[in-house]
Amino acid sequence: MRIIALLVITAVLGLSQEAARYYYSGTDLIYTCTAESDQGTSTVSVTGGDLTSIVVSSNTGTVTTADLGIPPGASITVTAAQTTWSIDSSTLTDIVVSTNTGTATTASAHGLAVAEIITISGATVDGDLNGAYAIASTPTSTTFTITTSSVGDATYTETGLQFVNSDSDLAATYTVATSTSSTAFTITTSSVADGTYILGVSFTTTVPLNSAAIWRIKRFSYDGSSNLIYQAWAGGTVTKSRVCADRATLTYR
Repeated sequence: MRIIALLVITAVLGLSQEAARYYYSGTDLIYTCTAESDQGTSTVSVTGGDLTSIVVSSNTGTVTTADLGIPPGASITVTAAQTTWSIDSSTLTDIVVSTNTGTATTASAHGLAVAEIITISGATVDGDLNGAYAIASTPTSTTFTITTSSVGDATYTETGLQFVNSDSDLAATYTVATSTSSTAFTITTSSVADGTYILGVSFTTTVPLNSAAIWRIKRFSYDGSSNLIYQAWAGGTVTKSRVCADRATLTYR
């Protein structure tokens, strides 16, 4: 007589959990179904719509995302792609400084947002203009303002004048320090300028995410000596635990 024991454990995101186990006595096959991630490396980006921003303050970066559920201890690798706007390439028209406010005009839409970091270089009329700034306002799609200090009032258009978005020091691999919700977590940064990072920012991770049905039921078939003789993918979803019999036709020896 065959004895069948059934154990059901709910699959939890981020972990390989057993959905059901069937034991068959004698020389019958033993089928074990495990729910595990079939996800490889995921890219999370502003352009992809699942990354909102990384806000750095006092060596702590707060990452805001879609509902991804990235847990503490997860590893992420951040890319901070830089774009250069320059007088030489005609992508920067000028930077006009007046009474501690600098207004930059670009030839086309810059895509920058308030609090994003830019770094100016190449200013020779007054070298104090060179440095990192947080964008104060974006009056139009082709202008933004910064707050300057000790910079002479002038219209800056000299050869070599340029600015770049982001901070290349942000690009690194981090371990998630805390998760405040399924849509936000923190990382510990070093030598990264305080500010908001949006344009050109993305990160990759191999941790299972909430954003897609990345789970499958993997069916293992063993003989009476517990030797693996067969494995195959059967259907499963991210939202429920699954029983092997619900997803595959079992045949016994």
